[in-house]
Amino acid sequence: MIVVPTANMMPYTEVPTTLVRARTLENGVCVGYANLSSAEGGLACTGGGAIVRPDRLDLAWENWGSMTPSSISLRVATGADEATVNGLLDACYPLLMREAYDPETFARALPRMVRINPALLELGTFYLAVTDGDAIVGCGGWTLEPPGGGTVKREVGHIRHFATHPERTSQGVGRTIYEACERDALRRDLRRFEVFASLNSQGFYGEMGFTHKRRIAVQLSEQVFLPAVLMRKALA
Repeated sequence: MIVVPTANMMPYTEVPTTLVRARTLENGVCVGYANLSSAEGGLACTGGGAIVRPDRLDLAWENWGSMTPSSISLRVATGADEATVNGLLDACYPLLMREAYDPETFARALPRMVRINPALLELGTFYLAVTDGDAIVGCGGWTLEPPGGGTVKREVGHIRHFATHPERTSQGVGRTIYEACERDALRRDLRRFEVFASLNSQGFYGEMGFTHKRRIAVQLSEQVFLPAVLMRKALA
C-alpha cells in the first residue's frame, strides 16, 4: 500500500477523485490518500481522503468540501420518498435556477421539473443526502437510460435530477452525491457519464470534471423545451 499525505488545493478536486484512481489501476496497488483540510495564506485545501483498491472495492472515502462526513449520510431512495423528493425540488429549483432563464421559459418548465419520475426512485442508483436530524438536503443519481428515453449504451451513464437545498449549497452536498454515483458507475465498468446540465449548474459539473460539448434543448413536454448544455466526463 502506498500512503500519500498531501495538501492539495482548490480548485484541483479532480486529483483525489480521478488521479488517485488512475494511479491505483496503473500500478495495481492500494493507495491511501490523506489531504489537508484547512486554509492558510489565502490558499484553501480541499480536504478529504480515500483508501482506493485496484479492484475498485474501495475501503474508505471521506467527503470533500466544508461539510464533514458526520454532517450528512447518503442512502438509496425508494418509492416511498417521492413526496419528500418533490418537496426538495420545489424548494430548490425555483430559487436557484430562476436567474439563469428568461421568465416565460422558466415559468412553463418549472411545474415539470419539480416532479421526480417515480421510476428513478426504484432503480437503486438515486441517492438522498440526509442530515443528522433526518432532513433530506440533497438528491441525485444516474441511470443507463437517457433522460426522455432513447438508446441505452452499456458503457454510458446519465446523471439525473441533482438538487441541493438552498440553505445547504456550497457545503459539499452535491459533490458527496456525485462521488457516490461515480464510484457506483466504476464498479459497474461504465466508461462515461453524460448530463443535460441546466444553465445554472454548468459550474458545478465543471468542478466534477465534466466538459462542455454543446448547447441543447431538453424537451419536457410536447411544447415545452428547456435550454441546457450537454456535458461529458470520461471515467477512469
